[in-house]
Amino acid sequence: MSGKENALLTVKTKETDGVHILCVNGECDMSTAFILKDALHSLIFPSAELPTKLVVDLRGLSYLDSSAFWVLAAVNRKITETGGELDLVVGTGQPILQAVKLLKMDRIMSVYSTIEEALCHLSIVDKKKNSAKNKPARRGARVR
Repeated sequence: MSGKENALLTVKTKETDGVHILCVNGECDMSTAFILKDALHSLIFPSAELPTKLVVDLRGLSYLDSSAFWVLAAVNRKITETGGELDLVVGTGQPILQAVKLLKMDRIMSVYSTIEEALCHLSIVDKKKNSAKNKPARRGARVR
């Protein structure tokens, strides 16, 4: 597991079954959002091929403001433009979940209670994409 940190915010990254997982702990605000941004950008910008599956675990946050959501929204847009997906893990009943809903981030990203739920969702999405790719060509098409 690798990561970036400062006194108020720590971001650890790991990979499980081809899914990049970022675990964010501490407080993410205007003064620390750059750490989250740097960690996300280090995953998506070093190569021409973007990760197609990314999970950001926010359960370790005690505070976040809109600057963190701007970072997440920008990365989500970049990943979805290339057919990938970014999922958030926020737990249940936490102030972070309330902030996600208030800022309507749950409308542009999938939100889950646990990493396992997010990984299960991404596995199902991956299977659907693969089955669509492997479908045989439609029979009965007329050739003129």
